Amino acid sequence: MLAQLDRVTAIVRAGLERGAWPQPTVATVNLVDVAARLLRFLEPSLDQARVRAELQADGATAVRPVLARGDAALLEQILLNLIKNAIEALPPGGRVRLTTGSEQGMAFIVVADDGPGLSPEVQADLFNPFTTTKGPGGTGLGLVVSRRLARALGGELAYVPSERGTVWRLTLPLADAPGRTA
Repeated sequence: MLAQLDRVTAIVRAGLERGAWPQPTVATVNLVDVAARLLRFLEPSLDQARVRAELQADGATAVRPVLARGDAALLEQILLNLIKNAIEALPPGGRVRLTTGSEQGMAFIVVADDGPGLSPEVQADLFNPFTTTKGPGGTGLGLVVSRRLARALGGELAYVPSERGTVWRLTLPLADAPGRTA
């Protein structure tokens, strides 16, 4: 947990002090492996909040590798922020679902929760720095940093309106072949 906190602190500090963001080390990464590793890491937080998490494949019966061009450490940071936000928003018994897949030359991972969702007012301020719903405990930088990191990797982080809960879609370029680096 401390390593994750140190990483986000360094990212935010560099962004605020120098206007510089980390240079990604782009390689082929398996989104399923990154998501599974992060869910294992967050297991104590999920248990404490009594929130369930699951990893599934889009339209498939089994979770298969989804290979993308990205930086595993930066992807973990993005997913950490999204899952942490979901845990904080969900009541006990809530659920977070991570879905991986690919379409139209892009790999994706969707982070969806079954919580109360975002009000229209909150939706209007998404990705604005220093805007938070967490009161004095929040910085309002998590989504801003996450979107900037996604774009630095050639992808995008988008809010997906839904009837229930909050849904985020992270897209990244598909890797052409296993082992390819860019």
